[in-house]
Amino acid sequence: MPTATSAVGAFPTGIYTVTVTKHDLAGEGITGQTNLEQNSGTFTFSFGDSGIWTYQQTSDVPIHNPFWQGRFAVEGQTITLTVSAPAEFAGNAPVVLNWSVDRSGDIVFTPAGELDAYEKAWYTLHPFVPKT
Repeated sequence: MPTATSAVGAFPTGIYTVTVTKHDLAGEGITGQTNLEQNSGTFTFSFGDSGIWTYQQTSDVPIHNPFWQGRFAVEGQTITLTVSAPAEFAGNAPVVLNWSVDRSGDIVFTPAGELDAYEKAWYTLHPFVPKT
């Protein structure tokens, strides 16, 4: 279960899942079968007390980069994620999100900065559900 407080402020660290569908991606304007297949599926995110995040993506097709990781920093209700792996995406612009926890304990992210269509689909269309 997520913790109430951590070394990263009040952000509830722990393991969460979110599922993004091809339909979700298409709704954000993403086209092309490969783009839709490679960017949809179930994402299992881990947010650690040390400020390191990871995710593992599973899908019904083989995923080219199923494992990502980076660092995150929390200031109040804003979280900033940077990517360190896979190497081809390290150094991309950080993802900046506002976060809250809903009544069921899910994390809800909303944009706090500019997001591309993929980031919007991955982070803001569905709540992140604690893995039990």
